[in-house]
Amino acid sequence: MRMRLTRAQALAYLEKEGFAMSESTYGRIKRNLKKNQYQRLNFIAGYGFEEQHLERIDTCELMLKLHWQNYTEEKSPYKRSLILKEIRELQPLISAYYDSTRSVMNCRLRQVGI
Repeated sequence: MRMRLTRAQALAYLEKEGFAMSESTYGRIKRNLKKNQYQRLNFIAGYGFEEQHLERIDTCELMLKLHWQNYTEEKSPYKRSLILKEIRELQPLISAYYDSTRSVMNCRLRQVGI
C-alpha cells in the first residue's frame, strides 16, 4: 500500500521477499489494515507520540549543548561563526517542539476534565 504497487506487483514483491501468499490472503490483510487504521492512529497519538516527541526534544537539547561545547573549544573565528549559525538555526526548532508540547498537554488536560 505504501509503495503504491498494483496487486500483481505487490504479490510479486512479497514473494521475492519471502512472504508468498494468495490474492485472497493479500486482500484480507489489506482490508484488515485499512479497517484498523484509526486504532493505529489512536495508539500513536496516545502513546507513541509522547515518546518520539520527547526523544526529539532531548536530541535537540543535546545538539545545542554539544554545539556550545564545540564553540568554546574552537579556535578559528570562521568555524566559531558557523557553530553560532547552527545554534541559531536550532532555536526555532526547539521552540516549536516546546510550543507543540504545550498544545498537546492542554488538549490532554481538557480531555480528562482538568
